Amino acid sequence: MSELKIPCKMCRERGQTWVGDSPKCAFEENVFSPRNWNCATVNAVRNLAEEQHVHKDDQNYSFIPYKGEEGGEDEFLYLSWYKSRGCTETMWLVTYGEPPRLPTEEDCLRILQQ
Repeated sequence: MSELKIPCKMCRERGQTWVGDSPKCAFEENVFSPRNWNCATVNAVRNLAEEQHVHKDDQNYSFIPYKGEEGGEDEFLYLSWYKSRGCTETMWLVTYGEPPRLPTEEDCLRILQQ
C-alpha cells in the first residue's frame, strides 16, 4: 500500500491556476524532492532567490541567507534551477558546523517569513 502524498500548504492554497499539466509539489513527503514542477512554495523561494543569483549557461544558482531557528547561527539555502522552467533541481540547507541537508516545507516557509 502506497503512502498518501499531500501537497504543501502553499500548493493547496494556490491550486492549479492554469490550463495544462498539473503541478508536482516538492514537499509531498515534507522534505524537498527534485522531482517537482511548479510547486508554489519552491516558486516563492525561487522568486526570492532571483533577486540575487548567478546565471551561467542557462543554469541559475543562488544562496539565500537567513537566521536559524530561535535566532541561532546564520544559515543558507542553496538552490539551483535550469532556465526559468518550473522545476528546481537542487535545494540544500547549509548550517554552520553540520552537513548540508534537504530542506523541509517548514524550513522554506520560515525563510519566506524572514
